[in-house]
Amino acid sequence: MSNQPRDRWTLQAEDLGRDYEGETVLDGISLTLAPGQPPIGVIGPSGSGKTTLVNLLMGWDRQSRGWVEFGSENPYRPRRAAKKLLKAALRGVHEEADPTVDQRLPNRKVLVAARRLATRTGRDSGLDDAGLLGIVGLAPETLLRIPRETSLGERQRFAIAVAIATDPDVLILDEPSTALDPPTAAEVLGAVVAHSRTRGAAVLIVSHNLTLIDALTSDVIALYEGQQVARGTLDRILDHPAHEYLADLAAIRAAEATTSRPGAHPQAGPPASSAFFSRRDLTG
Repeated sequence: MSNQPRDRWTLQAEDLGRDYEGETVLDGISLTLAPGQPPIGVIGPSGSGKTTLVNLLMGWDRQSRGWVEFGSENPYRPRRAAKKLLKAALRGVHEEADPTVDQRLPNRKVLVAARRLATRTGRDSGLDDAGLLGIVGLAPETLLRIPRETSLGERQRFAIAVAIATDPDVLILDEPSTALDPPTAAEVLGAVVAHSRTRGAAVLIVSHNLTLIDALTSDVIALYEGQQVARGTLDRILDHPAHEYLADLAAIRAAEATTSRPGAHPQAGPPASSAFFSRRDLTG
């Protein structure tokens, strides 16, 4: 295990914008992910630009306006000499898996490749295979399987384990709890964030799960139709909503708080938030 300090890179984005076929899907977004800072959360309904933002920050897509820089590199087009280091230092996971990884490969080969990348770039997560899997709540036998032999939740957790295997400077998690039940999501993601912060990494969490965002972040960016409509703690942006979307979320949270009080008798059926979100698609 290596505990030697090293310089960590900062990810910065300024006035990011992205157009598709003449339509603006993201515009004017700025943020910084610096070593040691508290995790940042991103919320927003379907079509708000959350995944587009992740793609631009990771270098999986190219911005139409503004700029993004990781250390001194452009994630979309880094210098050839910096490609391996950037791949190890900037890690992102989509809902089910890392889109850059061949899902036909056995899990062991995927993790071996990540650990080899860590070695070649002088990085050490501080964990062996069992430790990496343990953080995300997976048994060592997971390494003997291929993705189709595992559940979506297991795939999601394994992808996160692979991401932290290279001891990244920045970890970006896009909807990391979609295939996990609430207790598992809280335990696993709490452990991942705690480990990442101990190692000095910056973390960005994009999620529709407000409970998770509230528990793990103290700085939240709210997107709506590609625009940032608020930023601050979740309590502040919901207590003083600057947009109808946030006012709707605040009303839902208030209703849930009322029905969860001792002695309250909510009507039979799904929780108010489940019905509302499926009807209005506020946070998909």
